[in-house]
Amino acid sequence: PLKIGLEIIIGFPGETPTAFNDTITMIDAIHPDNGMIASFSPNIDTPAYQMEPKTPEKTIRQRMTILKKHLRTHHYFAWYNTSYCKGIFFKDKEQTHHEPKP
Repeated sequence: PLKIGLEIIIGFPGETPTAFNDTITMIDAIHPDNGMIASFSPNIDTPAYQMEPKTPEKTIRQRMTILKKHLRTHHYFAWYNTSYCKGIFFKDKEQTHHEPKP
């Protein structure tokens, strides 16, 4: 069977609340098997580094939390490292996985 994985960037410059909600809608429509979530972090000397408007770090963390909770309510194991703002998710029909210990 075909497996679908996603890589999601939260906080890309100019990301609006509507764009973020559209990301959640897309996830619900696609039903991916797994994915990675990361906050936007451009490399210096790249066009993305100069892009505006920047999404505040607080907003990125809030959106990461919203996405994690949303995924969990839809039978995914979802976890992210708050220090690095990166995470993973995958289908967890039995919901047997637990948060990794720090």
